[in-house]
Amino acid sequence: MAGNEGNPQALIDWFNNGADGQIDWGNPGDFQACVDIASNHMDEDQAHGFCQERHIDATGEPAGPHAHGGGGEGEHASSYARLSAVVPAY
Repeated sequence: MAGNEGNPQALIDWFNNGADGQIDWGNPGDFQACVDIASNHMDEDQAHGFCQERHIDATGEPAGPHAHGGGGEGEHASSYARLSAVVPAY
């Protein structure tokens, strides 16, 4: 990321591409890994929203209970419920 200060698209691309190997998108723990990193730079609610967008960019699906072929429960269930409470349905 050196040399990209002030470039928001470079930050988005860095997260979408796995944050230098820190996020293994498409595998269990990917969303939480993103939140852990992003929370160092924004509040937790912002990190959840930011990482939801990054999850969609990287995997083509939102984080949530059905992510990665899940059956409705799992690591993303609480984050999905939390985000669902603040994001209006369309």
